[in-house]
Amino acid sequence: MRLLTVVAVLVTSAPAWAATLHVPADYSTIQAGIDAAAVGDTVSVAPGIYSECSQSAGGELHCILLRSGVLVRGATGNPADVVLDASAGDRVARAWSVDDAALEGLTLTGASSFGGLLVQWSSIRISDCALTGNSGGAAYLGESETRFERCVVADNEQGGLSFFGAPIARDPGQRVVIDCSFFRNEGNAVLAAGLIDLEIVGCLFAHNFGGPSILADSAFPTLTRCTLVANDSGSDSGVVRLNFGGTIQSTVIAFNAGRAIFCTGQPVAISCTDLYENSEGNWASCIADQFGLNGNLFRDPLFCGLDDDNYTLGEDSPLLATNNDCQVLIGAFGQGCGPLSVDETSWGSLKASFR
Repeated sequence: MRLLTVVAVLVTSAPAWAATLHVPADYSTIQAGIDAAAVGDTVSVAPGIYSECSQSAGGELHCILLRSGVLVRGATGNPADVVLDASAGDRVARAWSVDDAALEGLTLTGASSFGGLLVQWSSIRISDCALTGNSGGAAYLGESETRFERCVVADNEQGGLSFFGAPIARDPGQRVVIDCSFFRNEGNAVLAAGLIDLEIVGCLFAHNFGGPSILADSAFPTLTRCTLVANDSGSDSGVVRLNFGGTIQSTVIAFNAGRAIFCTGQPVAISCTDLYENSEGNWASCIADQFGLNGNLFRDPLFCGLDDDNYTLGEDSPLLATNNDCQVLIGAFGQGCGPLSVDETSWGSLKASFR
């Protein structure tokens, strides 16, 4: 009897009659599918380019307005197949005071205001999506729990992902970015502000320009196993700029224009991290005393193809777990080629790393 009671509880707590609504087979537009969906339902979108940006909210036009508990998913799982193009609209998607919304396998592009995605006072998961070619930034994420997984954020003007918390009290909401790639974004690829915690894990930042690739202002970021290479932060700005402290671990920051890390205020905890050949300095200023401690390195990462954007590692790379004292993978990528020869680091180059 007790077992039957437990089973009954589990069955009744799950979404009843969760359905998959197909666009355009069942509903002519994505928004029509969302409006017809109930909590637990999936709106599956067939391949195509969708520019149905006529949804009005907050005085602006959007392609879709998300609802609580509804997943909007590209039918193939490949974001290149299902493109939501805001064209002349202000943004692609809006989540305002919704819970457990989700986007999967979609491209969000063409937005002109506050990014391709606006999220406010909500919880949302974005997986296997591409946020590209938005002139107002990729996404604006205000006071919301957000999780990005395996996304590409590329070729956006005015920044990539911008996370904001409450201006007074520390915001306990979870914000996570996992296994994402950031390419050629103008401004900050990731901005975090407003007393929030942000985890960035296993991400690649390459060829971003016009400011720090990661800027944390009154926020508390943790970078783990990330690769930051070939970015241009401009002048003496850091590729990573931390104005309120933070944690960097098992990360490589190499071959960038600008200082590797710029920090003010609170101390930054760094471990098992390689800073190498950044034009304005590596283990310098506020982090100079951490070189050589806690497994920190100034070594050539030995990428398999730096000129070809191949950031996997040579067999003899110091970033591989078998080749460093931390015995952990440093950066977002593992071995991708055989051993690579490398010239010994000159004394002049070593001294320059402490500027």
